[in-house]
Order: sequence, then C-alpha cells, then structure tokens
Amino acid sequence: MVIPNVITPNGDGVNDTWNYPAPNKSKVHIRILNRWGEVLYDVKSFNVRWDGRTNSGLKVPDGTYFYIAEITSGQGGTTQKSGYITVLGNGSQ
Repeated sequence: MVIPNVITPNGDGVNDTWNYPAPNKSKVHIRILNRWGEVLYDVKSFNVRWDGRTNSGLKVPDGTYFYIAEITSGQGGTTQKSGYITVLGNGSQ
C-alpha cells in the first residue's frame, strides 16, 4: 500500500488530509509525532484521516512529522509500519 506523504491542509480540497485505511477490516492505531518525539495525534480507527491538527484541534506548523501505525488484524496479529508526513501550507494557529 502506497500512502502519500505530503499534505497541504489549506482547505482547497486537494491533499487536505493524510489517509491511512486499515487493510482487510483490520484496526489501525496511528500516532503522529513531532521531531522531539512528542505525540501530537493519537487515534484508533478503521480508516484514519489526519488534517494536520493535534488531538486538541490546533494546527501543526509546516514541517515533517513521523508516524507509527500499528495494524491489528481480525485474527489478532499485529504489524507495525512507520514513515514521514510533510505538512505544507497549514498557516498559523
């Protein structure tokens, strides 16, 4: 699965969110961290959509963020994936 790693959450309808769909009805736990390792966004869902905001709703500054995805299958097995997301054009808080 190829997941785009650049979002521009400026409200123009193009690349406004980063999506991480769970494969084969698995559950996904996503954590998005800043460069200091602070968790900014933490969610468990079947289809994760991140719009460049923290869990408390604040816009993150433009920059590169690290994500960790833990995928739990219906049979209980867990795999972990990670990568980077670049946020551009998020504006000010």
